[in-house]
Amino acid sequence: MAVLLAVALAFAAAMGGHKGRDSNMVMTGTTLFVTMGALYLIGWLPFIFIMLGVLIVGVLFASKAKEGLGI
Repeated sequence: MAVLLAVALAFAAAMGGHKGRDSNMVMTGTTLFVTMGALYLIGWLPFIFIMLGVLIVGVLFASKAKEGLGI
């Protein structure tokens, strides 16, 4: 988890923090899922964490889609 946190913080610092510019969450999320996959392949991350991440992102996306549709 320390490797995943280090990648997340480094990527968030590189993408955000500039005046008038929001960080790109799609790129950050994609980078984190690729990192999670790499950590799973070398045996440092259980598969359940990848599934939990997919579930959380899916719920967040569904709530934003529902809000956008006005349902």
